[in-house]
Amino acid sequence: MVELKVRLTYPAQLVNQPLIYHLIQKFGLYTNIIEAQVSQTEGRLVILLRGSPQAVYAGMDWISAEGVHVERLGDPTEVE
Repeated sequence: MVELKVRLTYPAQLVNQPLIYHLIQKFGLYTNIIEAQVSQTEGRLVILLRGSPQAVYAGMDWISAEGVHVERLGDPTEVE
C-alpha cells in the first residue's frame, strides 16, 4: 500500500460533484483531507490518497480526466 499527498484544484462546475466519494467507491482508496478551500468559483484540496499503487494512479488519472488539476506533493511512501 502507498500513500501520496496531492493538491486538487477544480473549477466552479465541479464544486458540487462528489469527487472524493467517487475516489473512495470506484478505486477503494482511503482519503484524508489535510486542507480545503472551497468557494462557488473554485475548489482546492490537499489530500492524502492511500491504496495500492495501481488504485492511487488510476484514481488520479480518473479525477484528472473529470477536469481536476492534480499536482503531486512529493513521492509516494510505503505504508502498512
